[in-house]
Amino acid sequence: SDNSLPRAPDTTLSVGAQYEMELGQNWSTILRGDFYYQSDMYSRIFNLEADKIDSWQNANASLTFINDGAGLEVELYVKNLLEDDRACSLRHHGPEILVVQSKSGAG
Repeated sequence: SDNSLPRAPDTTLSVGAQYEMELGQNWSTILRGDFYYQSDMYSRIFNLEADKIDSWQNANASLTFINDGAGLEVELYVKNLLEDDRACSLRHHGPEILVVQSKSGAG
């Protein structure tokens, strides 16, 4: 059969970039961004439309200020910049389907 494996997307992509810069006076900063994409997949071996979990993507960003001399580190961050809610699991209980969704960037 040509069915896809359950919970195995055809495509996933994860990219991160980080830039560090000295600011002077013992201060430095780190700017970081991360992106993740996952194509749609099926929750069960039957590959029915009811089993399909849509593709989703997520982006996070952070800005960190560091003062090594003072032992100080301050981080500002944003999770789930794209606000892309995602179904991460489908649970089948007879005729009922429970969709478990995540609204945060936590994986």
